[in-house]
This record gives sequence, structure tokens and C-alpha cells, in this order.
Amino acid sequence: MAHPHDQITQLLDDGVRERVFPGAVWAIGDATGTLLSGTCGLADPAAPAAAIRPDTLFDVASLTKILAVWACIGSLWEDGTLPLDDPLGSLWPEVTGHPLGHATARHLLTHTAGMPLRANLKHLYGTDPRTVHDGVLREALHRPIGEAVDYTDRASLVLGYLAEYLTGRPLDRLAQHRIWQPLGMNSTRFGPLPAAFTERCAVPASWTRSSAPA
Repeated sequence: MAHPHDQITQLLDDGVRERVFPGAVWAIGDATGTLLSGTCGLADPAAPAAAIRPDTLFDVASLTKILAVWACIGSLWEDGTLPLDDPLGSLWPEVTGHPLGHATARHLLTHTAGMPLRANLKHLYGTDPRTVHDGVLREALHRPIGEAVDYTDRASLVLGYLAEYLTGRPLDRLAQHRIWQPLGMNSTRFGPLPAAFTERCAVPASWTRSSAPA
């Protein structure tokens, strides 16, 4: 039977060859440390010499919800700062008297708060951060709270605003202090990045069969 390292390497090499993705860094480990690891492919599809390295950095995109927002919310629940089943309006004056004030953090985490399904933030509210913030918190609900599960990015956005309100810290600093530093995730951060970090970044462009090099 093939060794797990060889199996993973083969799987990822096949993905690069078939132009599913340009490259990857992988690792398997437990509480004792890293057991297996490896790399494959390119950091920049347009630069054949730009091989992926073990310290290559990637844009985590939608995983920001998990690595920053949900992790911070879990930390605030764990230390008793955030009760999951109290109406948001009883904790957060900004939503008191608005439809969202009747929802709970649990509703937001389970996508049952009845919020609008599409973000459309720029179209609805413009680009000023405060205007977007106020618009998202005061928007009418899409359906009654608790009626159905409807995934929406707005839920994570509101949870991020809530975490900032409860701690008095912006989300980037909050995640750094409560989550990433304690876990040793020293290269995880919000942008803009310093030059030493950007030099290690994989190109975050979409990888398509039509644009991939032969």
C-alpha cells in the first residue's frame, strides 16, 4: 500500500497537471506537531520559475468567516461575554428597535436570522464604511426569524460588527489577539501586507483552464 505522503503528493500533482489549481502547500499533524507536509505547483501560473514554497502565503477569501469572525465569536461565548440566545437588541444598542434586534447570535451562526440573502453592499449603501455598517444593521428582514435556513454573507458581517462592539477592538486586532497569536498563526493577518509578506504570496487570480500555462 502506498505511503500517505506519496498518495497526497500524487493527488495534488494530478490537480496541478489537470489545471484544477496552480499549486498547494499541505500538512498533516496533531497536538505534537507536523507529521507530514509537502508542496506542489506554482505560486504564479504566469511565472514557471515561481515554485510554491512551504512558507507561501494564500488569500483565505471566504475562510475569513471561520478563521476570524466565527473564531472570535466562539471565544466571546466561551469567556461569557456573548450569550448566544439573548436578543441582540438587549446587548447591542445599535440594533435595538430594528428588526435585527430580535434575532440572536445563534440565529446568525445558523443562518436563521431571516436576513436578506444577497449582500449587494455597494449597490445598496455605497462605499462609506459607516454607511454600510448602519445599512446592514437596520435593513428589513427577508423572512421571519427562525423560519428557515438561508445562507447569507450578511450574517458573518453582522457577527463581526457585534464582536467589535463587545470588545471595543477592530476585527483584525481582535482576531490577532484572541485567535491567531495564541495558536501560533503568525503569518495570518488582514491586508494590506508588508513587503516581506507580499513577496511570499501566491497570485490570488482565478485559475482557469483557458488561462493556465501548458
